[in-house]
Parts: sequence; C-alpha cells; structure tokens
Amino acid sequence: MLCSGVGKVRPNIILLGYKQDWSTCPKEALEEYFKVVEEAFDLYMGVGILRCPGGMDFSTVLLPPKEDWEEAVVVEEKDEVDDNKKKKKKSQKSKKEDGQIYRARGGGALPKAVIDNITRFQQKQKSGYIDVWWLYDDGGLTILLPHIISQRSQFANCTIRIFCLARSRGDLEFEQRSMVSLLRRFRIDFSDVIVINTQEKAKTSTVQEFERSISHLDLSSVELMA
Repeated sequence: MLCSGVGKVRPNIILLGYKQDWSTCPKEALEEYFKVVEEAFDLYMGVGILRCPGGMDFSTVLLPPKEDWEEAVVVEEKDEVDDNKKKKKKSQKSKKEDGQIYRARGGGALPKAVIDNITRFQQKQKSGYIDVWWLYDDGGLTILLPHIISQRSQFANCTIRIFCLARSRGDLEFEQRSMVSLLRRFRIDFSDVIVINTQEKAKTSTVQEFERSISHLDLSSVELMA
C-alpha cells in the first residue's frame, strides 16, 4: 500500500473482496486478511469490502489474459471490413462482444450464467435498495459513494436507505428528523432513514446465531473482545 501512487497523488481507498471462506480457511489466512484491513486503517485509508454471490474470481474458467486478448484482437480484425459494412455490423458486434471477449479454457463458449456474473455491474439493476450503514461521521464518504452509485444508469431504479445509530438515549424520532434534515441539506436522495437503538440488547436468537458462527474459531474471551 505504501508503494502505490506518486508523492501526494496516491490512493486513499483500498477495495477488498469479501473472504467467502472465512469459516473454513486456516486461522493464519483469516488473520492475514484482518491485518490488511488494520494496516489500511493505520495508514488513514478508507476500506471497502465488495461481496458478490459466488465471488468475482473467474480465473479457473476463463482463458489466461494473454490468450484472451489475442483472441479478442483476432475477432476485431475479422470484423474490420470496409466503412459501409462497419456501421451495419456494429450493433451485431456489440451484442456478441461479451461472448467474444470472455472465452472458457479450451476456447469454448462460457455459459450465460457465468457471463452474467462477470458483467453484472454493466447490466441495469432491477428495483431495489442501496443500504448504507452510517455508523460514524467520517466526513460523509460513506454517504457520498452510494449517492454517486445511485446516479449511474445501472442503478437508477435503486433507492438509498440510511441506517444510523442513536447518539443518546433521547427521542429516536428527533434523531431521525436530524438525519433527514442533514441529508436534504446536501441534496441526497433517499427513501428511508432508520435509527438503530444501541441501548437495546440483542435478541437471544441473534446472540446464539453469532456464537454458532464463530464456535469453530476457538477464540478466547480476550481475543473476542479485542
């Protein structure tokens, strides 16, 4: 992380993939993952964790990058005909582009489900929610990034929901009104603001579910609270 960028022109955000195998991987691998996150915070960097169903690693089914791009170039050369035919074939080529660029090992075509997963962020999303957990006032980046995402055409049908914590034991409705006023001041579009009461204890079923999820890690009470 220290070697990236030049001088003051260096990234201040690190994006990690969600560790899907956290419950089955060796303890050392899990500790290494957390150390990366801790190191990023120590360097005053923002940390984002991207979690997608099935992950984003398709290296086991795709051609190696070099062969992949060589094949893409060959396809483009075949499609380069005279100027009159280019315009007619442009729309046809765009429809087949994903299938031409992404090829399975051995040169075969990839299943549609795999291509859909690879290009999921290029497709227009159906109506849904972008949930934002604004736990601390860290300058507003936690709100700004989802707002920018919601302005993209792919997420035009998605609305933002804000989850925040109550700062005191006072009226939760007052906390909600304050947050709504702040968001409107900065012209952030949202569908709902939900204030979480941190004074309430977690449900017994929630505590039991959490304890079951970490039971195999063999953590001491000191490590758990660290």
